[in-house]
Amino acid sequence: MYQQILVAFDDTPEGMRAFTTALELAKGHATRIHLLSVIEGLAQTAGETIGEVEDAFAHAQKHLEWIQQPALERARREGIEAVSYIVPRRLSEAVIDLADSHKIDLIVLGSLGRSRMLGLFVEQGYEIAKHAKCSVLIAR
Repeated sequence: MYQQILVAFDDTPEGMRAFTTALELAKGHATRIHLLSVIEGLAQTAGETIGEVEDAFAHAQKHLEWIQQPALERARREGIEAVSYIVPRRLSEAVIDLADSHKIDLIVLGSLGRSRMLGLFVEQGYEIAKHAKCSVLIAR
């Protein structure tokens, strides 16, 4: 089975479905789940000053830590090792880099995620599937 599963995680039903799918695959195996959340597009949405961008980043990071915490606790209750990452990058780049650096066996994505825009999901999902050196599962 899989030893290292990377989950692209956010606070959407699709993100939770991806996490739940990874948990089910990890049960009964010596599997580590890597929970990845990204902060995208801060420079475009936060304002023009460095202080505004830094404030927006800190707020986004705190929010993502808050939504990751229950997932990490759930994995630990179920006896599954879980680690989390929050990075300020484009989703596809962050997933590929983390998958390569941690020898990930499986990448699990939600069907849409935070963007809620089908075109953006298809584009980034395609990039991940194209460049990943492991299997990619889209949880529905």
